[in-house]
Amino acid sequence: MYSFLVFGTAGCWSSRELNESALVAGAGFDRRDGKYQLTIQILQPGKLTPSTRGQSERAVYVSQDTGKTIFEAIRTFPHQTTRKLYWSHCQVFIVGREIAEESVTKTLNWFYRNQELRPLSYVAMSEGEASEILMTKTHLNPIPAYDIASDIKTLSDTSQAPTVTLKDFMKMTANPIGTAYMPVLNKMRIVGTAVFLHDRLAGELNWDESRGLLSLNGLVNSGKILVPSSTTVRTERTEQQDFSTFEIIHENVTRKVKFVQSKPIVSYHIRCTVDLADDPSLEQHSTSDVKKLEQEASERIKQQAEACIQKVKDWHADVIGAGEAIHRSRPREWQRLKDGWEQKFPSTSIEVTADVRVRHEGLIRGRM
Repeated sequence: MYSFLVFGTAGCWSSRELNESALVAGAGFDRRDGKYQLTIQILQPGKLTPSTRGQSERAVYVSQDTGKTIFEAIRTFPHQTTRKLYWSHCQVFIVGREIAEESVTKTLNWFYRNQELRPLSYVAMSEGEASEILMTKTHLNPIPAYDIASDIKTLSDTSQAPTVTLKDFMKMTANPIGTAYMPVLNKMRIVGTAVFLHDRLAGELNWDESRGLLSLNGLVNSGKILVPSSTTVRTERTEQQDFSTFEIIHENVTRKVKFVQSKPIVSYHIRCTVDLADDPSLEQHSTSDVKKLEQEASERIKQQAEACIQKVKDWHADVIGAGEAIHRSRPREWQRLKDGWEQKFPSTSIEVTADVRVRHEGLIRGRM
């Protein structure tokens, strides 16, 4: 009796050759004649080497197609590129405003489910059409989509607007409260934050309101605070207010909830440690001067947070975690409030306090 061992063939059976793939660097979504329009930047690796002029050529080409669904649009691309799209190098997804007003998760759902794609790609909304951004030429980076992704990543250092990945956004929209946000692009520049309620655009926050959003959610990693200085620049014709700049070293937020006559009051206390990075005064700072600057900076943070709260209350969009704070601290009360929370949120009392402390106060007072 003979025994036979059958060995399966080993190897990368699902591998794909580079010359058979179109490597996607970035993608944008718009509406066109009732269909989805997909715009993609496809990498051209051969053009990534510096040219004879000392600059890199544009290392991508832009392609477009449409479909009744996103999947249909994707599947028609091989007819244009003669290669199958490969998504693992895609670093940014840009949603056009019309798509944002309709449904974002419906558009991004296929990409989130796709095992080939890393869900850590960044997402952003375009104030106009996403295709216009992806067709814009840049001089600093031969791959414009990567330039945008780099700018979004830098937001975590400047704390001007939120850094949001595909995974982050899909998790936010899955929250029962149904709110989410992502940065907003105007051409190639980030200009604020888009706020979503039930998967549709509710409105946009400007720079100050975006900083308030980050502070209220404990997402400020670093950045700057600009406050009026005690000095004034005078010339023969004008008198101009000077400013002092603080560098944020650390910031966190504490949320507390109390109930008065069965109504919730959510309190946010923002603590911020800073260094005085730039000050026009050549004189030594006294302790009272430092305290005054700290108060000015604290008031600035509070104003930004309150401006954000007012906007999102107008939109009934709780992107500041008020409902979550109630849920965590008073779960039984939250059971009573959670149904129809978006209608109750605008009338919910929210209090904000901020406390800025200058680090290394002695170094500020005297190096003269």
